Amino acid sequence: HSEVVTHNGTSTASTCTFNLDTYEWLAIIKNTTGAVEKWYWIDSITGVTKYWQSNTAATLTTDANVLTVSGTTFTLGSTLGAKDYLVEFHKAGLAASTGTDDGGSITTDNSSVNAISGFSISLYTGTNANATVSHGLSSAPEFMIVNNNTDADSPLAWHTGIAGTEYLTLNGTGAKATDTFWNNTAPTSSVFSLGAKSNSNGSSDAMVAYAWHSVEGYSAFGSYEGNGNADGPVISINGSPQAMFVKNIDNANGWVVKSRIFDTGGNPLSDYLYFQQTAAVATYTPSDVDELSTGFKMRGTHDESNGSYTYVYGAWGGQPLTDGAINQGRAR
Repeated sequence: HSEVVTHNGTSTASTCTFNLDTYEWLAIIKNTTGAVEKWYWIDSITGVTKYWQSNTAATLTTDANVLTVSGTTFTLGSTLGAKDYLVEFHKAGLAASTGTDDGGSITTDNSSVNAISGFSISLYTGTNANATVSHGLSSAPEFMIVNNNTDADSPLAWHTGIAGTEYLTLNGTGAKATDTFWNNTAPTSSVFSLGAKSNSNGSSDAMVAYAWHSVEGYSAFGSYEGNGNADGPVISINGSPQAMFVKNIDNANGWVVKSRIFDTGGNPLSDYLYFQQTAAVATYTPSDVDELSTGFKMRGTHDESNGSYTYVYGAWGGQPLTDGAINQGRAR
């Protein structure tokens, strides 16, 4: 589920396409208008009153006035200003099925898996030693985000477009870099690996991992080569993306976030957010991406999305996840 909510700065309710009490979920919230404001990453297993930020390295914050949920209703609270907010829910598994998973050398404290959407949430306690954790998915994750909820470490990302020896930081612009966060091992169909590093496996620290893999007609993760030309590459994902991110992995550029939800001007999409920045929506000139019925085509010559570099992407679209399976429609 994804929408832009016009918030009154006190209490604004809206409706999700699935029951937020029945299922576990990850919510990502960012203002699209007004003055700078942080990103809020909230998952139901860690707790609806707690959030971490993709724009900085900070410890988990407790705040009961960001978001509340009841059934299919979610309400933005008084911590948020009188602005428009992008609110995006990623649906995990049934809340009644949430529990520990001992499929890796570390048994998770809690896990939730949605086999339909290819998304899982795993909470585990770090050991600061080489280890594995079960992600619960039916195939290897293609995109992962790991955050240390105890210490002020940079949130990490791994993508199928980089090696198991490499990583990206979600709160920074850096190119792919090499370290042992994943114990030099890419995720498998059953587990993801961890090295003896605080960001991914801090000693006795509360850690959270979000993992996704591609689902035909719903999501896709991959890489492409930019050409620095307004007639850029076509990326086929067998569907039209509703939302996407792009990251230059060769050069220091930001995590570009695009969505037809907050860019309502039609093709080409020109509005964007950055995962690593607090700024509201800005606009590229010239515009830089065309949505296609089968994917997207890069149009701009910006190094952030179509320079002469390699890029990784994630895209969602086409079919929303309701309380049943994947149904036709627009909302994510």
